[in-house]
Amino acid sequence: PLDKEIRDRFYSVRDYQPFNKRTNTSFNSPWVPITDAGLVDVTANVDTPVPDGANGWKNGLVENGTNWRGDKVLAESITVNGVIFFPTFTPVGVNPANPCLAATLNRTWAVYLDSARPFPLRDSEDPDNDGDNDDPEDRYTDDPQDGIAPGTSVIQTGDETVCLKGVATHKCVDIGDVTRTFWEHR
Repeated sequence: PLDKEIRDRFYSVRDYQPFNKRTNTSFNSPWVPITDAGLVDVTANVDTPVPDGANGWKNGLVENGTNWRGDKVLAESITVNGVIFFPTFTPVGVNPANPCLAATLNRTWAVYLDSARPFPLRDSEDPDNDGDNDDPEDRYTDDPQDGIAPGTSVIQTGDETVCLKGVATHKCVDIGDVTRTFWEHR
């Protein structure tokens, strides 16, 4: 987790046939594997189009759209009403208060599933934000937590939806009415 040379990415891969039962034959020909090069790179520009029929998108975990710092995803992502929330962990050096510990930075990322455009987390934390969310930095907010932060938890309480990110709450998507669903394996 303390490696700063790593260049992790977050991927959203599209499956256009999620309910088709696969066989060994269906994976042979004309099946073509999806590779990193086959995904739309949305890292530096939030307006990069991800067209219908694309294999998906990838977002380099960088700062200011270009600076690799060793960010890594060490907890689960969650998708709620078309928005993906996921945490990243970044080692930033030695903790000045205790040189035996690392100084760290945790972030909560929130992007739309279809395009990786920023979900406006900053609007709730920064009322002076103009709301345009057109910079790659608008995809995340810094979290006030040491160590490795857990993923976002979504809690529905009555008419309110709350998103918990580690030790703090943040803006959450409206999930509407919750419907209890049962699955059966056959």
